Amino acid sequence: ALSIAKTSGLQTALDAKAPLASPTLTGTPLAPTATSGTNTTQIATTAFVTSAVSTANATNANLTGVVTSVGNTTAIADGALSIAKTSGLQTALDAKAPLASPILTGTPVAPTATSGTNTTQIATTEFVSSAVSTANATNANLTGVVTSVGNATSIANGAITNAMLANGAVANLSGINTGDNAVNTLYSGLISNATHTGDVTGSTVLTIANNAVTTSKIADAQITTAKIAAGAITDVKITDVAATKITGTVAIANGGNGLTSTPANGQIDIGNGAGFTRTTLTAGTGISVTNNVGSITIANTTPGLPTTGNSAGDMLYWNGTAWVKVAAGSEGQTLFFKNGAPTWGKLLGAIISDVVPGTGEVLSTSGRLWMDRNLGATQVATSQTDYLAYGNLYQWGRGTDGHEKITWTSSSAGTPVNPTTSTLYTDGDPATNQFIGTNSDMDWRSTSNDNLWQGINGVNNPCPTGYRIPTANEWAKEKNNAEPLKLTYSGSRIAYYSNDFAINVSQFYGNYWSSTVYQTQYANSAYVQGDDLYSGYTLPRSSALPIRCIKD
Repeated sequence: ALSIAKTSGLQTALDAKAPLASPTLTGTPLAPTATSGTNTTQIATTAFVTSAVSTANATNANLTGVVTSVGNTTAIADGALSIAKTSGLQTALDAKAPLASPILTGTPVAPTATSGTNTTQIATTEFVSSAVSTANATNANLTGVVTSVGNATSIANGAITNAMLANGAVANLSGINTGDNAVNTLYSGLISNATHTGDVTGSTVLTIANNAVTTSKIADAQITTAKIAAGAITDVKITDVAATKITGTVAIANGGNGLTSTPANGQIDIGNGAGFTRTTLTAGTGISVTNNVGSITIANTTPGLPTTGNSAGDMLYWNGTAWVKVAAGSEGQTLFFKNGAPTWGKLLGAIISDVVPGTGEVLSTSGRLWMDRNLGATQVATSQTDYLAYGNLYQWGRGTDGHEKITWTSSSAGTPVNPTTSTLYTDGDPATNQFIGTNSDMDWRSTSNDNLWQGINGVNNPCPTGYRIPTANEWAKEKNNAEPLKLTYSGSRIAYYSNDFAINVSQFYGNYWSSTVYQTQYANSAYVQGDDLYSGYTLPRSSALPIRCIKD
């Protein structure tokens, strides 16, 4: 059988183990830490002990006696302490004054009561001083010979008697007391040579000082004629007198108006030769009267001349109901009447016109507005041979379709922009930019149409909106005074003269189209030479001339 001895090393291994009963452990034995609060025979580790001690410190046992506790909360039991047990308490109490009949030392201080307080509250020196000052400021009312109300004193009327006056007590007075119609021997002994000052001055003869008699000095209705010597009241004798101090009527001779009633609002006193008549102003034609309190407003109800917004040269005219302003004219204008009203206008020969040209317009001698340049021109002509003012050349009745365009290179030379064609058109505005014509046809149409260019809404009218081709009669009205229009010698293209339809420019005259037709295939034109202008010069409608538009 096996035994410990027969097993090699077993005994040594057993000797290195601790017995179960009362083992003696060495080194740093370790064991599982029991749950906090465990109370059995389980081994307690250092971790278990540390936790248990911390818990014990955190929760003390309840205390009793003078100091009590519940858990960690402590308190001193009611009545547990005594004065003897509190160090210095008795000494501190001995230094305090009792509430009942205290005997204070030093300089006691207390709150000052509000002035006028009348209770058991302690009175400070400040309270007493204020009370005394108030008492001195308002004395009790006095009665008897000397009376008072508050601090204002006076001697009662009749209070001073002869018995109160000792001989020699009243000096500088003289005279006889006649107040009671008897000689007063005491008064004569007391009064000698009195000198008065103030409102009444003098010794034996008394005088009212200048400016002394005021409204407050005079009882109502006490100044009567019987009281005043003639001429006694002068302007230096009186300062101001209220109306209540005077009764009766003040005569005109005495500076009054002789009237007794109070005027109503707006009434005035007007002299009538013997006195004054009180009347009220009444309104008249073109005049209004407003009676206000203490004032009268008189106004002119006829429309007056404007006093604001006027400028130098402005004029006014009456239109029957009001004045109307006519603003100042400009240099060279003439004033004339139009529809019964003065109007500024321009003198055009024997005609005066008030028409004002707009941008790109010119006023002619007939008073009509024209475009200031030829149709298609880039500028207003500086001379009659200014080729930059020649413009386009239109065949009569055609619109602006390109056939009219000319490139001018000098006052006598220009080149058509587009080619020509000999194919005549039959209706409307041809859909081509070509110049149309032959050397045998007088019209660019196979059948002439007299309705073209007629009026502002006429077919193919090439002029801008609001403008049209002038009639022969309108050209005639500008006869012999073409200068304002700045017309040019722009030349022409006459189809039947040659097959090349060349531009013909003269340095001495020019032609312009009118909208007036002449027989079949012809139309009237205006002929300009210098300042002279003639109407009724006829040309074939296939010809191309410049156009000057007139405002409709």
